[in-house]
Amino acid sequence: MGPQWNNRSWWIASLTTCSILLAATAWSDDAHNKKDGTNEDEEQVYALNDNIVPPRLIRQVNPQYSPGSHGINVEGSVVVETVVSSHGTPRNVHVVKSLHKDVDGAAVDAVKQWVFAPGKKDGKAVAVRLQIEIHFHAM
Repeated sequence: MGPQWNNRSWWIASLTTCSILLAATAWSDDAHNKKDGTNEDEEQVYALNDNIVPPRLIRQVNPQYSPGSHGINVEGSVVVETVVSSHGTPRNVHVVKSLHKDVDGAAVDAVKQWVFAPGKKDGKAVAVRLQIEIHFHAM
């Protein structure tokens, strides 16, 4: 049985060639250093719940994939997972539900460039785990 999400766990944003769905979930992190010299891997990572204010997407980059560019035309969803750090940067972006290797790569590359206002707990910025579902539509 899959996780149960409440209304605070989902956001939807539309793109020209795909749509994005964000959800809270779990995973580990890459090494990144914070401005204070500590390693972001050492920061606690939270799942969204009623005590966590979710990260807010500030800058979104569309996946650079042209349907048919490699002789294929795909429709469907790629799900990537990431940790949004306490500085609003996505870390350890990876595919958890594949559609096609070229589309998967385009989704991961795009999400790595996104910028978020970090999630907050008790008014302080915290790292939050997210799953992002990117829908690709034939044009």
